[in-house]
Amino acid sequence: MSHTSRQIAMFFNSNFDTKFKDLDFAKPTPTIARRVFNVLMGETMQIKKRERNRMLEGACPISLPKLIYIKELGEVMGKLGYEDFDIINDIGFVEKQRFLKMCESIMEYLEKHKEYGKRKEEIIEEYKEKRKEVEEKEGEYKRKRKEKEELIKRKEGDQPEIERHERIKEEEKKKGEEIKEEIKEIKEEINNIIEKIEQKEKDKRIKEDCIKKEKEYNERSKKIQENIEEIKVQEERIKRLKEEINNTEKEKEKKENQITRYNALKQSCVVWRSNIQIVKEGIEQIKRKEEEIERINKEKKERSEEIKHKEDKYKDLEDKTKKEEKEQAIKEEERNKMKEKVDKEINQFELDTSQLHLIYEDINKKVEITKSNKATIIEIIKDIEKRINNIKTTHFYMVRELHDQLLQLKSILSTLDTLIN
Repeated sequence: MSHTSRQIAMFFNSNFDTKFKDLDFAKPTPTIARRVFNVLMGETMQIKKRERNRMLEGACPISLPKLIYIKELGEVMGKLGYEDFDIINDIGFVEKQRFLKMCESIMEYLEKHKEYGKRKEEIIEEYKEKRKEVEEKEGEYKRKRKEKEELIKRKEGDQPEIERHERIKEEEKKKGEEIKEEIKEIKEEINNIIEKIEQKEKDKRIKEDCIKKEKEYNERSKKIQENIEEIKVQEERIKRLKEEINNTEKEKEKKENQITRYNALKQSCVVWRSNIQIVKEGIEQIKRKEEEIERINKEKKERSEEIKHKEDKYKDLEDKTKKEEKEQAIKEEERNKMKEKVDKEINQFELDTSQLHLIYEDINKKVEITKSNKATIIEIIKDIEKRINNIKTTHFYMVRELHDQLLQLKSILSTLDTLIN
């Protein structure tokens, strides 16, 4: 018969210590378990009320060492069908369903123990009544024996009386033997009654044990079936876990591939940063060369103007020479000097022009290199766009970084186009 936690609480509250009233059997704790087992031991071992109260408070009884208490509790729970009883787990770590089943077994045991105690008291009362009858007969026998002794004392005075008393003595002896036989028969009858009662109790206990074992067998069969079902569930769970493990392995391999791709992209980013730096340096160098070319062109223009001015001046001098033949001889030397100076400046200009031509050729080479770098940058941009499309779904943060680099490369490419054109 299954009991609810409320019924179990009512049983212990109504029959035993009032300390159970503040406890909830629906949520069993080590305190509740300890008190229930202490009640069981108190009733089983007939411990005094004072010591039982001490056990209910959680203390070991004065006359009951802790080890004996644990041993006896384990034996009692084993008799109730809990051979696997463990005081540490079943009191320290209370499992609700197991504990409620234990409480049901303890309730049945305590009720039977109470009924047996009542029957035992009835047997003792019957035995006391029989004992009282025997004591009355023994008292009568003692009284008659006393009368007999008094008759013996009067024997000397009255012989016929003595003979009469002898006859009485014989009769008393016979009656005494009859009383002894009767007492013996009564004792045997009492013993037979006690044996019959004990036999009935044994038969009843055997019958109850058989019923209990049958019930335990049914419960264990049910539990075995439940365990089989649980094993099937666990097998399904193991199968599902294996599939999850396989999926996890595939996911792990996929993540490793993604990490490898990420590292490759990261390395590519390093290379791209290096290329970008090289291109930046090339652009800066080209700008410096352009500034230098502009400066040289400006100087060339200034010198051309100066040469033109000097040529104009020379023409003026030549005209003056024609007009002033007289002054020709005087100024011939000055003109020669001026011509030498102009020739020297022309030579210097030609030298600067050839040097400027070399610089222009160097700039053309740099432009060709820049065009080659432009093709490389275009390929890098295409590769980056392709990689961005491949990984934009899984690595958004890296896509942003590559996208920024792509914009930077496109800006550099635009700058190169401007420089080349």
